[in-house]
Amino acid sequence: MKKSTYFLICFISILTFQSCSTVKVLDSWKSDNVSDLKNRNFLVVARSANDQTRLVFENEIIKQMESNGYRVTSSFAKFGNMNPNEKPSESNKGMIKKCLSPRDLTVLY
Repeated sequence: MKKSTYFLICFISILTFQSCSTVKVLDSWKSDNVSDLKNRNFLVVARSANDQTRLVFENEIIKQMESNGYRVTSSFAKFGNMNPNEKPSESNKGMIKKCLSPRDLTVLY
């Protein structure tokens, strides 16, 4: 009985370790106009009903993008209590267009 239990544990362990593998990047693509993107201002929008989660997620993305030289704005800082999961009403659409129109923003979801 102990021998069969030991064999079963070894077999399951081997299967578990065998199923773990690394990921290989087979191909990648980079746009020719990447340098043009550094001149633009990005709006980062994290879609979460929890404001704290949204704020942390947006700030982490902003920190990483700013370290690479991009100009970034948080949707939480720009629009405050707007819920990104709700469909905006007509009055909200007008407010959003008014806030975004003076600037050249690229929206990241």
